[in-house]
Amino acid sequence: MRFLRAAVFLLIVVTAVIVGGRWYCERKLDNDAFDRALELYYAEGSQRDIDTAIVLFRMVSAEIPEANLYLGFCYFYGDDVKLNYKAAAAFFREAAVKGDAEAQYMLGMCFYDGKGVEKNLEQAAHWLEKSASAANPDAQLQLGNMYADGEGVSKDETIATAWFRRAAEQDDASGACNLGIAYLYGSGVAEDHEQGIYWLKKAAGLDSPVAHYELAYCCHEGKGLKQDRDEAVRFLHKAIELDPDYIEALETLAECYKDCVKDAQKAQEYAQRANASRELEQARPADLPRFLRQARKSSDSGDYRTAYDMFLIYERECILEEEEITSGIGYWKKMFQSYEPAREKLQEILAAKEDYIRQGNLSGYLLETVADLNELLQQPRQTQVFFRELEGKFPERMRKYKQKFSGIFAD
Repeated sequence: MRFLRAAVFLLIVVTAVIVGGRWYCERKLDNDAFDRALELYYAEGSQRDIDTAIVLFRMVSAEIPEANLYLGFCYFYGDDVKLNYKAAAAFFREAAVKGDAEAQYMLGMCFYDGKGVEKNLEQAAHWLEKSASAANPDAQLQLGNMYADGEGVSKDETIATAWFRRAAEQDDASGACNLGIAYLYGSGVAEDHEQGIYWLKKAAGLDSPVAHYELAYCCHEGKGLKQDRDEAVRFLHKAIELDPDYIEALETLAECYKDCVKDAQKAQEYAQRANASRELEQARPADLPRFLRQARKSSDSGDYRTAYDMFLIYERECILEEEEITSGIGYWKKMFQSYEPAREKLQEILAAKEDYIRQGNLSGYLLETVADLNELLQQPRQTQVFFRELEGKFPERMRKYKQKFSGIFAD
C-alpha cells in the first residue's frame, strides 16, 4: 500500500512537471514571438515587416492581450496595411476588456470620434475613465476635457480640474497647461495666480505652445507676472515656433508689432501668416478640388511653407489608397523641386514605393510613379539604375514594361 501511494504521488509530480514544462515552453514561445513582432513593428526602412508582425501578433493575441493593442495600431494608423477603423476598434476592444490601459484609451477615442464604431460619448467616457484610473495621462487629459465641456458626462469643472492635475503630475504638457489656466481663472479651483503661473511655466517647459501664449497674455496684462510687453512678445514667438500655424498667437503678435513695437512691416507679416493659417484651416480636404487649387496656388507663388503644410494635411486626411498618394502630387510640383523639407518627404515616399516594388508588386502604375517622383527630385539617373536592377531580378515580368519606359531603359 505504501508503495502504491508513493507511485501515485510520483505520477502526480511527473504529470505536474510535464504540464508545467509544456506551459512554460508555450509561454516562452509566445513571448519570443511577441518580442519578434515588436522588433519588426518598430524596425525602420527595409527591416520593417508589418505583414509578418501582424501574423505573429495574431498568433499570440489570445495569450498576450497587448498583441491586440498593436494589431489595433496597425489598422488604425494604416501601418503598411489598408487603414481599417472597424478592425482597429475590434482589436482595441479585445485588449481593453482584459485591462490594457492604452487599448482602453484608444477604444474610448474610437467611440469619441466615431471611428470604427458608432459615435457614443457615454461609452467614450466609460472606457476613458478606466484608462485614466490606470494612470494613462492621455486619457486623464481627454476625460478632463469631457467633464469641462459636459460631453458624455455631467459638466463638472471641479472633476475636470482634478483629472487635469493627475495628468499634469505625470508631466503631461496639455494637462499642466489646462491646470494653470484653471488656477488663473478659478475654474474648478480657487483662483490662484501664483499656482497658475507655476503650472503654465511647467507646461511651457514641456513645449506647450498654448502655455507660451497664455504666459504672453499674463506678461502683457500683468496677471500673475510683472507687466513686460517685450517678454510677452518673446513668449508669442516661442508659441509660433512650436506651432507655426497657431492662429491666435500669430494674430496677437501682429497686434503687438502694430500697437506696441510700432513695426508695421512685421505686423503685416504676422497678420498675413495668420490669414494664411486660417485659410488653410478652412480649406479642409472635404472640399478637395478647392483644397488642391489652393495648394497649387501656394506652391506656384513660392509660399512653400503653406504649400507643405497643406500637403501634410492631404497625406494625413485624404490618402486612403496606395495610388492616391501621387494623384495630387502634381499640385505641389514646384514646392517639391525647391523646398528642402518637401524634398526629404518625397524621398521617404519614393523609398517606400521602391520597397513595395522590390517585394514583388511590379504594377505599371507603381513603376510609373517611381519615375514621376524621381523626375520631381530631378534624379532620372537614379530611376534608370533602379529599373535596371529590377530588370535583372525579374526579366520576364519587366519585359512588358520596357516599351512603355523605353526612354529609361535606353542607353
